[in-house]
Amino acid sequence: MIEVSTDRNGESLRMLVWTGLKQFPTQALFQFLSDPNVIVRTATARELQIRGGKRVFETTRQLLASDKKNMRELGAFILGQLGTPKRPFKKQSTNLLLGILRSESNATVRATAICSLGDLHAIRAIKIIVAFANDPSPSVRGSVAFVVGMIYCERRASIPVTLWRLLNNLRRDRSREVRSMAALGVDLVMGEQ
Repeated sequence: MIEVSTDRNGESLRMLVWTGLKQFPTQALFQFLSDPNVIVRTATARELQIRGGKRVFETTRQLLASDKKNMRELGAFILGQLGTPKRPFKKQSTNLLLGILRSESNATVRATAICSLGDLHAIRAIKIIVAFANDPSPSVRGSVAFVVGMIYCERRASIPVTLWRLLNNLRRDRSREVRSMAALGVDLVMGEQ
């Protein structure tokens, strides 16, 4: 699981981990992706996203082929914002993430790949993303709803009617998580977030 929250009042663990990671050369950071602590793994993934570069891209690409689902999840997460803010590997990352969606059996990895496509504003992937709106996993369906909102948040006038229908259908999903994410997706498109 990717842990993206912030420290609670009076706690500084995430800040300390993040500060400590800055002391390491880029290639040495990859060892921390296997740390048993989710905070260390996530902070490392974020630091790798910021550092970016060809070596980070190549090593992250290898994570997607791991037999460990948490490594594939971290790989998908890193690709979504690799080289922030310019994201120089956007096209390659999009292709890799689409490949994951076609072959991944783990719902958490699929949901992360979908969210990363949203981070990349990969509008060319929208048809494939939307195909997961009926996924058995609520986290995947919720990711679809959120990503539609992310991709169209700056293109409100150009959102196809079929995607409005999809968001409205997901707002009536049997899962509260999906309904919540669909409402957020609608808010994003409407410019209310």
